[in-house]
Amino acid sequence: MSRRSSFRKLLPLILLVIVVLFLETGHHKQNIKGDSTTQSNLPAASAPAGSLSLITEPAASVQPVIDLINSAKKSVDMVMYELQDPQVEQALVAAHNRGVTVRVLLNGGYYGTPDKHQPNKNAYDYLQKNGVDVHYTPGYFALTHQKTLVVDGSTGLIMTFNLQPQYYATSRDFGIIDKDAQDVSAIETVFNADWQQIKLSQTPVGDDLLWSPGSESATVSLINQAKKSIKVYNEEMADKRVVAALGDAAMRGVDVKIVMTDQKSWHQNFSTLKSQGAHISTFHGETPVYVHAKMIVVDDTKAFLGSENFSLTSLERNRELGLVTTDKAIIASLNNTFNNDFQIAAPY
Repeated sequence: MSRRSSFRKLLPLILLVIVVLFLETGHHKQNIKGDSTTQSNLPAASAPAGSLSLITEPAASVQPVIDLINSAKKSVDMVMYELQDPQVEQALVAAHNRGVTVRVLLNGGYYGTPDKHQPNKNAYDYLQKNGVDVHYTPGYFALTHQKTLVVDGSTGLIMTFNLQPQYYATSRDFGIIDKDAQDVSAIETVFNADWQQIKLSQTPVGDDLLWSPGSESATVSLINQAKKSIKVYNEEMADKRVVAALGDAAMRGVDVKIVMTDQKSWHQNFSTLKSQGAHISTFHGETPVYVHAKMIVVDDTKAFLGSENFSLTSLERNRELGLVTTDKAIIASLNNTFNNDFQIAAPY
């Protein structure tokens, strides 16, 4: 048999292999593009004017939370990482007793393994004893670190703080009261899924919401947008991609300012960021404030607030919720608080 004859017989098979390889390559490229877009997606930050308002801690203390619970006429849905406040617990029971449907999701431990310290056990037992529907959170997250409250399906509160009275007087934290219908509906959709232990393949973002797991790339994307300035509060400085993005911003001339509570765990990253041009101020201990807030303000035009710390677990494994806004009044207030803290904290 001649080589030409053999080639003719093999030609259909060769063409088939070429077609398969072409399709596989094209499919692979589409998947890469799709995954990249999904992972870096930021919410539109398109809440209607006047639908968001800011709570600043420690000034406000717990009263806005209690007032919101007391205002409920139909329903209260709460998700809380740590609930240890008898006033809040009593307000939830009082709402239940006046006919409001109250549901509370409390963090139950790492990937569903009960925490040996059981910080939420007393609250869980008290609420259950008094007829309030209370569940521990799903075991398909590392932790449920989300802190939210939704009343009557129309008003949401997204918090950076837990409900622990021992920290109210000193904790730098924030909350956003959110009356945007799209946001509140999205929070309720996720609440209902987690309440029923149904793991969503995709979380609805409403107009403004940034959920974890899966928020690392979006957080990096927000930092990468900066052209002039970045202001950061956080409790942790551990996530490699976030630290790298902050360093890159400083090296391209962005004025990067960071306020945190000093911890030895973050010193290596602090030193790296400082060498790249970032400006870092730290508080020591609880006074005058302990920085528990999680905030990013970019170019004084866009701000993130939420429960997400700068750690891989928080961004990629926990259930967390934050919000991105362009509200000018909120950003002005955040800047005022941050600038004051930056001045009184000690330069690193």
